[in-house]
Amino acid sequence: MTRTRRHLARPGMTFLEVVLAVALLGAIASTMFGAFEFLFRADARERHQLASAELAHRLMLQFLDDEESMPAPNLPVPYGPADNESLYRWSLERYQLRYEESVAVQEAQSNSRRTRTSPTDTRENLQQIVITVWLAEDSGGSTEPMPGTPMARIVRLYDPMFIMRNPDSADYLIQDPERLIRQITNGGAGAQPMPDALPDTGESGDSARSRDRR
Repeated sequence: MTRTRRHLARPGMTFLEVVLAVALLGAIASTMFGAFEFLFRADARERHQLASAELAHRLMLQFLDDEESMPAPNLPVPYGPADNESLYRWSLERYQLRYEESVAVQEAQSNSRRTRTSPTDTRENLQQIVITVWLAEDSGGSTEPMPGTPMARIVRLYDPMFIMRNPDSADYLIQDPERLIRQITNGGAGAQPMPDALPDTGESGDSARSRDRR
């Protein structure tokens, strides 16, 4: 007598299980793509932040060396690698520092019969130069520095009468007497009264703001 074997078929997936598996696969893929997009956006923001800081430093040095050679303030400045160049806007504010001596210092000077300040006191000439650079609207930024826009701000003390702060700049001024006269006579022109605090741009940390003194 011959025995026949029956092969029992494995139960297949139901339609509901297929739908759930496809939905789970889509959710995993969406999460992965979202994570990659976040990483790409964070990397691009850091690159724009770094470029803003580099450009702000370059503009500050250019201002100190030759104020008349600064780019037009109403036009964006291209900056970055040739194959991935972006546009950045910038602004410059100049504030006259307020100098106030304490009562103790005033009394000490009065007792020693010295005047409060002399006409050549460099403290009366000190200004605060503020350069802000941010990503322009044509490159995904904004027309004004706003919270969320990659940007950098450089703050520096500046004495327009001290022409010997840089040997190259001093040689350049000496070779151009007319420019030297303009530098001495108009060095303090355009300076605004020092505000109690700089406008908040929504950025914080060393990457958004730095302060230099020379």
